[in-house]
Amino acid sequence: MNTAFTPAIIDFEIYLLMPVTDEDGLIESARYWHIGRNSHRFNSPIEVPIWGMDVTEFTEHFGPMRGGRQWPLFDKFLPAYEEYELPWEGESYGAGFSWGLFMFSAKSWPED
Repeated sequence: MNTAFTPAIIDFEIYLLMPVTDEDGLIESARYWHIGRNSHRFNSPIEVPIWGMDVTEFTEHFGPMRGGRQWPLFDKFLPAYEEYELPWEGESYGAGFSWGLFMFSAKSWPED
């Protein structure tokens, strides 16, 4: 697996776009990553602002996520979108990421 790095600037913070390629050099996926780590401590996943963390930072802060769904890089409606479930302080949450950057989090509906 080959990777390439291209610097990008989003919302005045510096990120790297890291595309992942297959053995033929075709892009399989891509994510933005913070160059530095977000040191702010959030009390809940719903407090994180849009683009406030990348997937790795979110996982480091809130713990492992499960049940991931990923849309293809070239999807017509949600390119490079990922959605996960995570437990946090006894509650179930969902979290969505676009191009590897945090977009939203919400409490899951209770199951009957």
